[in-house]
Amino acid sequence: MTQSIQALERELAQAREAIHRLRRYIPPTVAEGILHDEKRLRGERREVAVLFADVIDFTHLSASLDAEPVFELINDLLSRLMACIHRYDGTVDKFTGDGLMAVFGAPIAHENDTELAVRAALDMQKAIAAFEPVARAQLGAPLKLRIGIHSGLAIAGILGTEEQAAYTVIGETVNLAARLESLARPGGILVSAHVWNQTRALFNFQVMGTTQVKGIDWPIAIYEVIGDRSQPLPTRGVEGVTDIFIGRDHELQQLRQLLNAFLQDQRGRLVTIQGEAGLGKSRLVAEWLANVPQVQILQGRGLPYAQGLGYGVFRSLLQNAIRSHATPHEWDAPLSPALRPFLRQVLGQRLSPDEQHTLQNLEPERIKQLTALALRDWLLAQSADKPLILIFDDFHWADDLSRDLWKSLVNLTGEAPIL
Repeated sequence: MTQSIQALERELAQAREAIHRLRRYIPPTVAEGILHDEKRLRGERREVAVLFADVIDFTHLSASLDAEPVFELINDLLSRLMACIHRYDGTVDKFTGDGLMAVFGAPIAHENDTELAVRAALDMQKAIAAFEPVARAQLGAPLKLRIGIHSGLAIAGILGTEEQAAYTVIGETVNLAARLESLARPGGILVSAHVWNQTRALFNFQVMGTTQVKGIDWPIAIYEVIGDRSQPLPTRGVEGVTDIFIGRDHELQQLRQLLNAFLQDQRGRLVTIQGEAGLGKSRLVAEWLANVPQVQILQGRGLPYAQGLGYGVFRSLLQNAIRSHATPHEWDAPLSPALRPFLRQVLGQRLSPDEQHTLQNLEPERIKQLTALALRDWLLAQSADKPLILIFDDFHWADDLSRDLWKSLVNLTGEAPIL
């Protein structure tokens, strides 16, 4: 009996060590998904987005350095790039000397893996720009990163033997992503037409024409990522079909009655719309609130890749408010100067040295309280001019700070005309 317990304890210790090693190399959410569903590791056809990144001229620039400093330098840089991949639940498939290959959609899939790959690429370019002082100090010149992304079907699973094996993806999708990386200019992100078509509502692109790619018999269209759209286009529904709305008559009637009562008595209300993905919740809300006069509508959205950033839902809501403000630089004018830094911090805006010093001297719990107070005052000011409708879309993706903040603000519906 004692030996059996000891054997179980050894197995448990080995399992914990395996989990620890696994979490060092892939995002925690991916690690948990793999550990609790071994079927994900079997070879299967998956829709994935594949990203290749390569640091230009690193070998040439580092030729005069000893091997150990070169290793430490590239390890530092690759760690920064890997953090960008993990931020969006991607996995680093392999390192390619002074570059890497990353996969989004295997072993864990999201409905927007192609978008996540593009966002990771943009963050990687920011990461290498932040690395410039280190590169200049040790190499005498900045480093440039070129990136290629393609999405499509691939075979994902474990390749190898019992002695040595690895989870990877193979197929034409991988090959084309590698070709796009080799065609990208230094500092550029080149994507295929498939990636462009899936993400053009969210990002700005420059059309680069067509090019012949080795292994493909016909020219392919390529696009360069410029950056985020200041105002994303609709991403749901069938393109070109915007006027037809069939079904949901009962729900729409309920919502319209509620809205009419809200506009008449100016009393706040809370509405929750639940349903499986793809049932049309966002379209129902869009149809409900189309052409509503004499109200201000602001929208925030929960995003899977923003869960670790803090206040992600309210950051997107404030960004929406700033974009729609007649004078964007005065969006926080209704707030007292003492509270403005708390909302600016939510937005990631630059703070003055005095504002930074103030926040650094406050306990985290006090910062949460003052952030809630700042947003409360700001929302009350917005609702003073006209009734305010706040939409929180995909709230199931909300981070913990957003959820806590929402709970502290929901009682505003009893104090002001806020729906």
